[in-house]
Amino acid sequence: MNLKRLAFGVQVVVTAVLLALLFRKFDWALFRSTFSRTPMWFYLASFGVLVAGQALYVFKWGLVLGAMGFRVPFWRLAEQFLLGIFFNNFLPTMIGGDAARVYYLGRQEGYATVGTSILVDRGLGFLSTAAWASVLVWCLDIRTPAFIVVRQVLTVICLVLVAGLAAALMFRLAPFVAFLRRVPLAGGVAETLEVVRKRGRPLRRRPDVIVVVLAIAFLYFLPFGWVYQMYFKVSGGLMVPFAPILLVLLAISILSNIPISVNGIGLREQLHYLLFGSLGVSKELAVGISIIIFSQLLMLSVFGGLVWLRLRARASLTDVAGAR
Repeated sequence: MNLKRLAFGVQVVVTAVLLALLFRKFDWALFRSTFSRTPMWFYLASFGVLVAGQALYVFKWGLVLGAMGFRVPFWRLAEQFLLGIFFNNFLPTMIGGDAARVYYLGRQEGYATVGTSILVDRGLGFLSTAAWASVLVWCLDIRTPAFIVVRQVLTVICLVLVAGLAAALMFRLAPFVAFLRRVPLAGGVAETLEVVRKRGRPLRRRPDVIVVVLAIAFLYFLPFGWVYQMYFKVSGGLMVPFAPILLVLLAISILSNIPISVNGIGLREQLHYLLFGSLGVSKELAVGISIIIFSQLLMLSVFGGLVWLRLRARASLTDVAGAR
């Protein structure tokens, strides 16, 4: 527990430092003017894209569960996904949403099954994002220091994830699990791998589902590329090419999950500033679109909070009925 508190304290400090650096020499007048030039239709359109993107992710998760032999209605998965967004944004951890989904949906479908499905879904999503980002970062001729660093990091992440997927599809985990059980202090890891091996075994026979999930994880970013391009045009008078915007969004999606700040706050905005700045976008304009998307995600979190309250009320009624 003390270690967790120390880690959270470090995250708080890093978040404060990142925000202080971000808003140093920040042109607040220019920042406010970008919002004044943004038309109402853009806010509605961007929120619609965000909602559609989350629905696409729910569908992707359902495909993984279906391939594992578990059919869960879309509306139930949507509830759990909203619940996860709520916990992600209001708990000081990037895995709060995943843990909430495992807990609440796992009570009906099995904790091991739901946990494995989330692990596979996230892993394939990161793999697809890293692979496409690596392709774009090597194809586009952007040689700023920020992109040179991002290129190296994305390449390493992509190679590690590709190797992991190849190992999962081609090699048997049983001998490795048996080996870990004989290693001191590795028993917990062995049991976790054994559960993942058993629950994920059906996915190895469904390469079609794996390909579709990989494709969906990439397609999710295409409408957001349009959202960012339109924002830079209508609010800043800039016409930024679509491909570099897409690359930056893919990179931010991966790098903002590095757990060095509280829920990615500060890190996400710094990445917007550094990477979009390499494309000629001002700090104020880049931070503006980051705040817009994050605030809209918080709006979705409110619906997730309502789902959480309903689930708690239902559990209370069940306890009362059981006591009677």
